[in-house]
Order: sequence, then structure tokens, then C-alpha cells
Amino acid sequence: MLALRLTAPSVAAYARARQPGRTLVTVRAATTPAKAKPEKIGKGDLKDIVKGATGLSVTDTSKAVDALLDAIMHGVASGKEVAIPGFGSFKPRERKARTGRNPKTGDAINIAARTSPVFTAGKSFKDIVDGHGAAPKQ
Repeated sequence: MLALRLTAPSVAAYARARQPGRTLVTVRAATTPAKAKPEKIGKGDLKDIVKGATGLSVTDTSKAVDALLDAIMHGVASGKEVAIPGFGSFKPRERKARTGRNPKTGDAINIAARTSPVFTAGKSFKDIVDGHGAAPKQ
């Protein structure tokens, strides 16, 4: 279905429309509405969830969450795969050097090889997100 929107004409369009046999209505297709962005859960929110679930102090909870994230980052940075059963795995992926294009000028540029972190969700995680698994505890 095409949505139409009437727009206000410019002064020049108004002057042209005053001529005999002309109309003053301008019709443009409306843009599709943007998808709503999902809510974000930040590091502070994670700390609050862990604190509520474990009953630890704010300091201990902060240390635990920070230690977990640091262990994942340093493990992947050292070339290891970090697997958390039911959740997923983090691993490094090598990207080859390649030739790209500068979008402004069209000139060829060399893009260096690099190692990027990759996350692969586990089956339980996928099922929960898809609505087929048990709801996460909060």
C-alpha cells in the first residue's frame, strides 16, 4: 500500500497554480516509518541484574562483571576461543588484506589484514531469543 502525503507548495508553485487550468496540490510518497530500536542493556544494567540475582555487594558485583568481560576479551585477544555452553562462543577471526575504494574519490586503497572478534550464539541463546526456550531469569 502506498501512503501519500500532501506537502506545502513553494511560492513559485503557488504563482504557477494561479494560471488558468492549474492546480495547487503537490503529492509525494511518504517514507516508510523507521523501525523502533530495541532497548539497550548497558554494563551498569548488567551489574544491577547480577547484583539482584546473587545478592552480592555493589563492589563485588562490579568486580565480578568486569573480571568476566576482561577474561573474555583477553582470551580472544590471545587467539583462544572462549566458549560458554548454552550462551555462545567468542573467537578471533583473521581478515585478509584487501584492496578497497575511497567512496569520495573512487581511488583504490589498501586495507591491512586484521584480527576481529566474532561471537556465535549457542542453541539455548538462539531458542530464547526466538521465543522457543525458557524465559531468562531477572
